[in-house]
Amino acid sequence: MDLGGEEVALTAFGPEGPLPGVELTPEKVRLVAREAPLFRKEVPLVLRPPEGLRVEDYAPKAVQVVGPKEALEGLKEVEARPQGGFRPGVVEGPLLLNLPPGVQAVGQVLGRVRVALQ
Repeated sequence: MDLGGEEVALTAFGPEGPLPGVELTPEKVRLVAREAPLFRKEVPLVLRPPEGLRVEDYAPKAVQVVGPKEALEGLKEVEARPQGGFRPGVVEGPLLLNLPPGVQAVGQVLGRVRVALQ
């Protein structure tokens, strides 16, 4: 969607807000599309193994996600599972996340999960 060449000034932002003294080149850009702004939030990770197994320990305990403000407001936790599935012992590697539509994790989430028989 072309917005007809509307020009906007660029401002450098970091995690805490504007970065004074940082100059961007070019100073302005022409917009060709607008999307809803994304927000960032840290939420606890939860693991729910199948019956017969229990999670003894895992890391990380939380994950950074980005998404529309409305999607993040009600997000209290993110369910995760090891990419290779739950099995007794220590499982290391990527975690698969159950995220609502429009929400993404910041980077790949690698974890370490210790699972035991119940």
